[in-house]
Amino acid sequence: MFLPVVWLVSMRRATHRAANTLHANLQALKLLYTWATRDGIDIERRMSDGAFLTNGELAALVGASRQEIGQRGAKVVGLTKAKQSGVAVDVGVCRETSANRLRTIADYLGWLGREGYARLAPLEADARLSLCSAMLGHLRAMSPSGKGRNTVGMREGPSSEVMDTILASIEIDAANNPWQDLGLRVRNRLLINLFFALGLRRGEALGVRIESIDFRKATLTVVRAPDDPDDPRTYQPLAKTRDRILPLKEGLARMIEDYVLRIRSKIPGVRKHSFLFVSHQTGAPLSLVAVNKVFTSLRERVVGLPENLTPHVMRHAWNDAFSALMDRKQVTEERETQMRSMMMGWSPTSGTAAVYTRRHVREEARRASLAHQLSIVDGGKP
Repeated sequence: MFLPVVWLVSMRRATHRAANTLHANLQALKLLYTWATRDGIDIERRMSDGAFLTNGELAALVGASRQEIGQRGAKVVGLTKAKQSGVAVDVGVCRETSANRLRTIADYLGWLGREGYARLAPLEADARLSLCSAMLGHLRAMSPSGKGRNTVGMREGPSSEVMDTILASIEIDAANNPWQDLGLRVRNRLLINLFFALGLRRGEALGVRIESIDFRKATLTVVRAPDDPDDPRTYQPLAKTRDRILPLKEGLARMIEDYVLRIRSKIPGVRKHSFLFVSHQTGAPLSLVAVNKVFTSLRERVVGLPENLTPHVMRHAWNDAFSALMDRKQVTEERETQMRSMMMGWSPTSGTAAVYTRRHVREEARRASLAHQLSIVDGGKP
């Protein structure tokens, strides 16, 4: 399909969007074209000719955005009947996914509309631009906000007790260590410690090269390297955040050095590349799927771990630990935000921190609420 490819290359890939973002953009366009074809709409001709989508068509498009890609229509089953018969109720995608799809679709429709302006007289072009802007405004107004009101069950870091269990179970000599092979024990202990100690994303950890580590200065550099020609992985792990240099405590630096010298150096095939984490079967750079399997094994073989324990949950755990440390040191909120953004690779003005501090904020609110109740109900008695 010519126009979707032109739009993706010129308007998305040219601005260095991550591969996963480009894939999500294409999925959104797939949904648009599937919906338009099903309803007999030639979306490219309609936008080029200025016969923009009606409010009814926009509403239908918004409804389609809530379905799984490729789903032609959900079978309507009453909830009571579904529960009694064991029928799985398809609730579609979450509102955030629907909102993201519609944002991509709106950008693409606007681009299609502008393609038809060049052949028009200035006044006619201005009138059509106004109509196209109004259509896109209606689409955005109909789109989910992406922010639901329900805050219960949102992703948070594990409790301190769970983190103690995780760290104890991945010690080399732990009786409940999930891995029998010594090399895997050393590698996976290092991997999990990097997630928790530095708050790395999965793609960032897998992108670490040996030359990224300065053992003399005790630092690790996180680098964005999209479309790395030296990375043989089909799905290259990517750093979504900014480049940054992170400090390493002696124990963590020693753990890295131990893995490199004692384990990694003896695996066949590792000299073909310099990525730190490798498959111990082939020597190839460790894949995203392999990291997920590490956490699957951890959840299955260590008692008491939550079902949602993933590499990204460890990033939440780092933020909870960082919040507690800042509280103990009585660091100001402004300074804490600056430090957190730098360590996480966020923009200094980013509001992302709120996503990663839910547990800490909830615990603070809980303590404040109990203190307030104590002063009212119990007369200040503990």
